[in-house]
Amino acid sequence: MLGAVLVGVLLMAGAAAAQEGCVTDQCHANMGKATYVHGPVGAGQCVVCHEDGNPNHPTKSGQDFKLAFGGGKELCYACHDRKDANRTVHKPVATGDCIACHDPHQSEAELQLKKPTTSELCFSCHENNKTNRGFVHGPVAAGDCNICHNPHSSPYPNLTEEKGADLCLLCHIDRKEEFTRKYVHKPVAEDCTNCHNPHATDAPYMLYGEGKELCFRCHKDMKKHIEESTVQHTALKKSSCTGCHTPHSSNFPRQLKAATKEICYTCHTEMGAKVQNAKFLHGPVKQNDCYACHDPHGSPYAKVLKKPF
Repeated sequence: MLGAVLVGVLLMAGAAAAQEGCVTDQCHANMGKATYVHGPVGAGQCVVCHEDGNPNHPTKSGQDFKLAFGGGKELCYACHDRKDANRTVHKPVATGDCIACHDPHQSEAELQLKKPTTSELCFSCHENNKTNRGFVHGPVAAGDCNICHNPHSSPYPNLTEEKGADLCLLCHIDRKEEFTRKYVHKPVAEDCTNCHNPHATDAPYMLYGEGKELCFRCHKDMKKHIEESTVQHTALKKSSCTGCHTPHSSNFPRQLKAATKEICYTCHTEMGAKVQNAKFLHGPVKQNDCYACHDPHGSPYAKVLKKPF
């Protein structure tokens, strides 16, 4: 409230200053002529931000006018809502350096940004190692960092607009249904960035690795089992884990793509036909439990049997 009153006083004082004119052919001639102009500048009210109190102006010894409210963020917050109330605050905001990103007078960029695009502004501080990879996230490729990050502050780490998977679901609405299934992959439930890089990678779908190698980052015990198996499942050798498992979620145990028999008989079509036409079936086969006898990942025994036959 006090700030608003003080701003009002400064505006009235600015009227007198404006009559004398800060912007003339000799002084500040280009001020107010850009595409985006700060309100007080456009109104000729320089003293909203600058103190009108240097008797030596405009001589060399009097070129600088002190900023109102002591300058820094408190000057900006005299008019603008605070931007530093959240748990995670962007460093320039935290230090009160609003003009690290915004020009206080005018700019050719919206919001008086100092660079023509958001990405150029961000990369003026942050290392640009995110756009020269084989697969780049759409917002990153478009240079729109603000789709995922708040430039001022956020309740969440890394200044994200939402936490974990909720951030991704703001755009990937088609994936929401997957979170309602019976079995959800634990990394998916926690945070999509466990498997996907949110900026860019050299692997499809912005994954941290390709094929089995991505899965083995967590499933180290399975990697050891497969590598030590003298007989490996052909499907796993030719394809990746996603031949049988869905990477996000499923209504079947172990995130299988379908019921056991349907998955197995997708490749083992001849066996599927035999089972369908047989009069007498082995108990596990009758129960559609191929895993009772076979290890789907690998085994020391022929036909990936769990025990020697």
